[in-house]
Amino acid sequence: SLAWDPGRKNVVLFGGSTGRVQISADTWVWNGRTWSEVTADPHPGPRVGASFTWDDERKNLVLVGGQSAGGPVTETWTFDGTGWTFAYSNLPPARNDGSIAWDPVRKVIVLFGGNSNAPLNDTWIWNGKDWRTVATIPSPTARSHASLTWDDVAKKLVLFGGVGKNNVLISDTALFDGKTWASIPGEQPSPRRDACVVWDEAQKELVLFGGQATGTLAGDTWTFHQDHWEKETP
Repeated sequence: SLAWDPGRKNVVLFGGSTGRVQISADTWVWNGRTWSEVTADPHPGPRVGASFTWDDERKNLVLVGGQSAGGPVTETWTFDGTGWTFAYSNLPPARNDGSIAWDPVRKVIVLFGGNSNAPLNDTWIWNGKDWRTVATIPSPTARSHASLTWDDVAKKLVLFGGVGKNNVLISDTALFDGKTWASIPGEQPSPRRDACVVWDEAQKELVLFGGQATGTLAGDTWTFHQDHWEKETP
């Protein structure tokens, strides 16, 4: 799990897999030139597929869930640049590969879905002390490996793609305003999981590239404009 720490201008890496068997529990910080390992205890246990993002209100990174050797875990940890703290809170059910993002308007972290031996479609909000579930009707279909990114023009979180039941890839897009989800009409990128989606501050738009499509890797580029996608031909 990899996340940007804008407070300390570092990239933080936690855990992952170095093979089919070995799962790591180490923490590394990249300052733009070198990696340095953080060895302070306590720290999260070995896992892959944990959700990891920056909390701009509390100025720390938040790590949720993941897949351990024994299965999905239900833990929340915060990282302040030097050490980890376990969050004793109302925890979401165990999951790995959930979609997570910071909402700068409501100053909360939003977690959607993931996998716990089956895809999930629940929505959770972290306020820095506790998680609370948001009962949204309708809700996006259950999925993991979806992108969740803040759109600073629409002032909403944008959920795209992922993998659902029976490993079926998904191509729909849903917007979250802090209370409800709403799907969008029009042309969408083709079904895929693990697409790279980032906010382009200069152009004021989300940019999507690639991902794992059915039987192949995608290499197309799309931009999102408040409520619709446009395919680019660079």
